[in-house]
Parts: sequence; C-alpha cells; structure tokens
Amino acid sequence: MKDLETQRINEQAEQILAQQEEQKAKEEELRSKEQQQKAKQREEWSRKQQHAAEEEEQKLIEEDLKLKEEEEQRDLEAKIEEKKRIKAEEERLKEWEIKFDEEQKKREEELIRKFYKNSEEDNTNTSEEVKINSNDEEKNK
Repeated sequence: MKDLETQRINEQAEQILAQQEEQKAKEEELRSKEQQQKAKQREEWSRKQQHAAEEEEQKLIEEDLKLKEEEEQRDLEAKIEEKKRIKAEEERLKEWEIKFDEEQKKREEELIRKFYKNSEEDNTNTSEEVKINSNDEEKNK
C-alpha cells in the first residue's frame, strides 16, 4: 500500500508539475502575445506619428507655396499698377505738351498779328508823316 500511495503521490506530484509547466507555458505565451501586441501598438503609434508629421510637413510646404504664389501675384499686380501709373503720367505729360504747344502757337500768332498790326500802323504813320512833311515842304517853298 505504501507503494501505491507513493505512486499515487508521485503521480500527483508529476501531474502538479505538468500543470505548473503548462501554466508557465501559458503565462509565457500570454506574455509573448502581450509583448507582440505592445510592439504592434508602438509600431501603429509610430506610423501614425510619422503620418501626422508627413501631413504637417506637406501642409507647411503647401502653405509656403501658397504664400509664394500670393507674393508673386502681389508683385505682378504692383508691376501692372506701376505700368498703368507710368502710362497715365506719360499721357498727362503728352497732353500737357500738346496744350503747351497750342498755347505757345497762339502766343506766337498773337505776337505776329501785333507785329504786323504795329507794322501797318507804322507804315500808316510814316505815310502820313511823309504827306505832312511833303505838305510842309510845299508850303515853305
């Protein structure tokens, strides 16, 4: 009976050992799965962070491009406005020159008229003086 009991105790001990080893194996497998799951979570988090960083970088690049395009547009508009301003100034200057030339021409024509008018008056006065002088000479004779 002792053998039987010893055998039974040994079997129980072996069974307990087997159960403990099985339990250890299950715990090890569970730890391994947890580590794998944590590794996957870290990888996923890392991918999300990388994706977010790439999106942010793309957004910054697009904003920079947009700012450059807006600046180029403002520069272009400024050049167009400057050309318009220069053209308008040239037009005003041209109109002023035309007006000045017309006024100068009028002044010249007026001076010419006055000159001829004075010339005619001088001729008339001279002819009258000649007549008066001729008459005076005839009287004195």
